[in-house]
Amino acid sequence: MSSLPIVKTLSVCTAAGKRSARHELLWNIGFAFLQVIVIALIVLFSRSIYEMPSRVWAVISGGELMVYAASVCGSVLYSLRHNFDGPIPDALKESATPLGVFWVSAGGCMFVAVIAYIIRRLGQLNNFPVNIGVIDTVSVILFIFSIIIAYVVFSLKHSLASGMTPATTEQTASFREQWEARRDA
Repeated sequence: MSSLPIVKTLSVCTAAGKRSARHELLWNIGFAFLQVIVIALIVLFSRSIYEMPSRVWAVISGGELMVYAASVCGSVLYSLRHNFDGPIPDALKESATPLGVFWVSAGGCMFVAVIAYIIRRLGQLNNFPVNIGVIDTVSVILFIFSIIIAYVVFSLKHSLASGMTPATTEQTASFREQWEARRDA
C-alpha cells in the first residue's frame, strides 16, 4: 500500500496526526452528508426501518455523491492553501508525496465530480442519453478517492503541526550522533 504515490505519505505521519485526521475527516464527511443524515433520521422516526436503505439510496443515487466528493476536495484544497506555510522538511521529501500532486488530485477530482454531476442532471432534464450506471460508478469512485486524499492531507497537516514525524525524529537523532562524534573527536 505504501508504494501508491499518494498513500505513501502516510508512512511519515505520526499516530496522533492520523488520529486527528480521522476526527477531522469524520466531521468533514458528517457535514457534507448532513442531508443524508437528516433523511435517515426522518425515515427512522416516521417509517419502517426497512425503508431506510431505499430512501437514503434515492438521495445518494441522484448524483449527490459527486457533490459530496467535490465538497470534501474543497476542504482539502483549503487545507493545502492555508495550512502548509513552508516547504515540507528535507527529512520528509523522499518519503512524502509532493504537495503539488495533492493539489492536482483534489482539483481534478473536484472538476470531474462537477462535470459528471452536470452531465447527470442534463440527462435527467433534457432526456439526454446518459448511462446512469457509469455515472453512479464514477460517483462512488470519486467519493472514495476524495476520502483517501483528504485523510492523507489531513494526516500530514496534523503531523507537521505537531513538529515531530518519524522522519524528522530520525534526522534529529542522526544529527545528534554526528555532532557528538565530532565533539568527542
